[in-house]
Amino acid sequence: MSEVKRYHVTEAGLVEGSALGRINVVLASDYDAAVTHIRELELLAGQEMKSTELATNAGLRVCLERDALQALLTAADERWDEEDRILRSSVPERHKGCTSPVGAVQNYIAELEGRADVLEGLLREVLIELPFYRYRFRIQAVLEPLEATLEGPHLTLDMCGIPIPACDFMKALGITYQLAVPQSMTDTWWFFNCDNMSDATPSRLHVLDRTAQQCVGWGLSQQMADEIKAWRKLPLKPVNLSVSIKPAEGDGDELV
Repeated sequence: MSEVKRYHVTEAGLVEGSALGRINVVLASDYDAAVTHIRELELLAGQEMKSTELATNAGLRVCLERDALQALLTAADERWDEEDRILRSSVPERHKGCTSPVGAVQNYIAELEGRADVLEGLLREVLIELPFYRYRFRIQAVLEPLEATLEGPHLTLDMCGIPIPACDFMKALGITYQLAVPQSMTDTWWFFNCDNMSDATPSRLHVLDRTAQQCVGWGLSQQMADEIKAWRKLPLKPVNLSVSIKPAEGDGDELV
């Protein structure tokens, strides 16, 4: 809007410009235009105030949301620190140099698995030294082909409450042996002739136990004789059976 022109009253009429001590007036048209412009400015100012208020409220809401997110982030950081502390406290000192606690735990788990493998190997060595398992492991390789050749019922031995086929027991005592039930035998017990026993006890075992009360061995160590006595025979009907196994050329045994 252009500046409103002012006039002062003189004897000659209206003179443009203001004069001190004179009556100063403006044109009605200029006055109306000025009033209209002022109202427009007031309206714009009101709209600006509303916009400013909305922006302020939005800013406050954003600040509140930011503070809430910051609080959540702080809580998450605290939980992470606590879990990291717990993880690191459960890992030995030698693994705490890892930058990642997950990596430290993985290293510790790998170490435990390795130790478990070592302990399992030691356990197997210990089991092999036990009477039952020492024999059991030695005969597993030839158990199936031997049993496949036998006809009729199997004699069953019992050690530590676990039934074992008689051929298992005989195989555990040596590489070459003979197992036979004479036709003249009328009772329900087996007759064993075992030759070429293991290298630790290269001798001959003769068991003829019609009462199932004794187990007699010649040329055996006392420990092995005691272990053999721990086997208990169970009665079965007599059968005609003759099986022998002798060492074959190369690895393994040969059925005859």
